[in-house]
Amino acid sequence: MSRSGLLDGLLRCSEHDCPMIRVGDNYECVIERVDRHVGGKRVKDIVPDSRKMPLALVFEDSHTLPLLCPHCGRSLHVAPENEERVLDELAGLYLVGLAYVRPEQDQEGLALVFARDPKADLEDSETPTEEIVVHLESARTLSCPDESRPNRKRNGATRPSKRGSRKRR
Repeated sequence: MSRSGLLDGLLRCSEHDCPMIRVGDNYECVIERVDRHVGGKRVKDIVPDSRKMPLALVFEDSHTLPLLCPHCGRSLHVAPENEERVLDELAGLYLVGLAYVRPEQDQEGLALVFARDPKADLEDSETPTEEIVVHLESARTLSCPDESRPNRKRNGATRPSKRGSRKRR
């Protein structure tokens, strides 16, 4: 089953003039989704690229944002030996800005703007920033710790963690 919805690319956010993407049963503005979850938050770590998960940023509250290449949609192309450098450059920075990159400008994507100061003035050209452009799928696959916790209670009862873990008397 594809994660994309039938209306992906057709629905647009009237406020930001960017695509709406399907997340679960709903459509969300790409910018609003990322801003709601990680906007203004500090990067604390990266998850190295692996077969199971692409290179991703981990924020101070454990949200994880995959860094997907805007051209191919796979993990951002960073050589394993440069992943530590990426961490050094981004660790401690705050996500202070988001922008939709239109397909006519370049490859369609989402620009993430980072700065040392969480209240950085992006209108000031002297403000030092770092920018990464990622695929829109990065917004859809953003991992929220509150949304990823499985419901441990079912019908008011808890299940043992593994079969046979209850003590017999």
